[in-house]
Amino acid sequence: AGHLRRQDLQSHVAFEPHPVVFDQLRTHVRLNGFGARVTAVQAALALEDRDSAPLFVSTDPGNPGLSSLVATPTYVGNGWLSHDRTVSVRIDTFDGWFRWSALPRIDLVKIDVEGVEERVVAGMAATLASGKVSAMICETVWGGPTHSRLCAAGFVPTRLEDFGHLSNILYVPEARATS
Repeated sequence: AGHLRRQDLQSHVAFEPHPVVFDQLRTHVRLNGFGARVTAVQAALALEDRDSAPLFVSTDPGNPGLSSLVATPTYVGNGWLSHDRTVSVRIDTFDGWFRWSALPRIDLVKIDVEGVEERVVAGMAATLASGKVSAMICETVWGGPTHSRLCAAGFVPTRLEDFGHLSNILYVPEARATS
């Protein structure tokens, strides 16, 4: 969990690895008076803990906040990301963070990570298996690897909205979906 102290953890946690977007996040949390409820963590979530990994940052002036741990052919081909434009970021696993946090449960997880959602979900396998996540919203491909992994973990999907080949999908544990 890096530089955080457990006693400083608030009820809402936002992970943001992009340094510029992280600074904007902290500014907006402060300006909106949410400082007592929101903890901003400057780290990416993925499959393994690493002190330093390259984060590909936007080359698109129309979307300067775009970033990803992978420079997919689509992002590079459209000129949104470049192999020449990276910053070094810390990576945590959700499982490691959740153990460290000592929180009794998680009400909602929102994942929007530009193509690496499967890595994030793989890094939270123990947390998902614990039954301590009440709901997730994930921007992913319906029927893709992340969707399949979450369904196999006992989560029931509901498509919330589609945009292109991606969807925002709500996942709730099967027991909760049927009650």
